[in-house]
Amino acid sequence: MTAAATSLAAPAADAPSQTMAANAAASIPSSASAPVSDPAPPSAAAGGETERDASQPPAENAAPAPSVGAGDNPIGAGADNNSEPSDRPGPGDAAATAPRSNEAQRLAVVAAIEPAPLDVWERIRRGFAIPDLTSKLATNRTQWYVGQPEYIDRMTTRASLYLYHIVEEIEKRHWKRVAVYGMDFVMAVRDYRELQGHAFELVPFDFHFDMARAVKSEEELVGFRDSMDIILDGFHALLAAYEPGKSEAEIMAPAVERFFARGAGPRMMNIVLSGSNGEAEAFFKVPSLRKVGSDDLLLYSLEVTGADGYWIEFSRALIRGKISARTQAMSEVYPHAMEAARVRMRDGMPASEVHKAAADIFSKAGFALGHLTGHSIGMTMIEYPAIGANTQIELKENMVVSFHPQVVDQDGQVCLYTQDTYRVGKNEGECLADVPWRFYTGLEARKTA
Repeated sequence: MTAAATSLAAPAADAPSQTMAANAAASIPSSASAPVSDPAPPSAAAGGETERDASQPPAENAAPAPSVGAGDNPIGAGADNNSEPSDRPGPGDAAATAPRSNEAQRLAVVAAIEPAPLDVWERIRRGFAIPDLTSKLATNRTQWYVGQPEYIDRMTTRASLYLYHIVEEIEKRHWKRVAVYGMDFVMAVRDYRELQGHAFELVPFDFHFDMARAVKSEEELVGFRDSMDIILDGFHALLAAYEPGKSEAEIMAPAVERFFARGAGPRMMNIVLSGSNGEAEAFFKVPSLRKVGSDDLLLYSLEVTGADGYWIEFSRALIRGKISARTQAMSEVYPHAMEAARVRMRDGMPASEVHKAAADIFSKAGFALGHLTGHSIGMTMIEYPAIGANTQIELKENMVVSFHPQVVDQDGQVCLYTQDTYRVGKNEGECLADVPWRFYTGLEARKTA
């Protein structure tokens, strides 16, 4: 283990990702600053995309952005891409910097004179401090963990191989600050609370870690292309299965079967925006047993990894019948907005310009944006930097980004949505999916069968 960083947690194949890095105090100065950028959106309701904040670097003297984004409202209409999150206390906030209580001082003295306990979690509780978490984000993650007991068991079993070594090294070197990647996902909220008021401070490491791995190697790009091949295989299976009268889940099932057959396993998240009368409601949900009508608009959001563990995202619209006038108006500007953003995905371009290119087109047509416009993607589904209005971080060639603007009407009730994954190029972006943007009827699959 070095003073710079040590990885200890579950592989990135699991979502949410957990990787912890132990850092000496000098590695993260208390006055560190980072570029100002946009918050990411919150997590989708009922199994929606778990949007970790991929834009706001965790500045030491301000509350870092919550992992699943601004506004703390479910993904969909109303998620504000420009508001600054403030629901999670940062290391510089009062909760993290206030003098320790008498009880905390007593525990510190006891820890100094008593032998180190055999239980590693007890040792961590005696020696680490972490801000209190009493936000909607904390509630969101608690609910996630309650529903994933097998994940908790798998995570702690893997971590048990390394935790003792990490703790021993921290104690031996007298480190006062420990940087954690994925701090909101490493353990449940109840464990965060147990770590308050002790000698060591835990600080977020997400921004630094993500930016260090943002530019992908040629070998990594091969992994992304393999993931895209898998997701398109699933999409064509979904397209062939699409038939009014089936349920949303029945239409989705063949795609999931292909994902498993191609090695994606549980490393996937597939949700849908849907609605009747040629329109889609502006919130995500898990595909249900609801029977689909011919005029129902289906926007399946497909997100999987390949064998190498690289996430990819893709979506296209499905409808057999007639779209509404509002959906038609959105569709007339949507491909232009996507193309305007793509040509700005080039080396040296601020990420905010990519967002602005699409947002301006939608705004002039009288529409707003709901869901986060986009974000870097890799071994973790959501990585820094985000593609947002205030993200001044410059894109670099061979970064890989998911771009998925959710355009909504002025009432925030109806939306149109797609996802594409791009490689940032020297002069313009490369879309990794060679699938035209349009409304698909399912009959295309029959013509090519």
